[in-house]
Amino acid sequence: MYKIDKKVPIPEGRTKRSEIWPTLDKMNVGDSFEFPKAIRQPMAAQVQQYVKKFGKKFSMRKVGENTCRLWRIE
Repeated sequence: MYKIDKKVPIPEGRTKRSEIWPTLDKMNVGDSFEFPKAIRQPMAAQVQQYVKKFGKKFSMRKVGENTCRLWRIE
């Protein structure tokens, strides 16, 4: 499970059943969490599956040299 943070601003830029789904289920709009850049592609695929099933919206950004963050935006 990932630690959920609240009110972290989104920086400018582009934008198995998943083990992160329990974390996504608990997120409210404006919540976010950090994860290693090395798993960005698998994380994006898992989030995309979740979005298709549940219709919630997320935004993923690189926020450090080796870190990314995922925000729930709707």
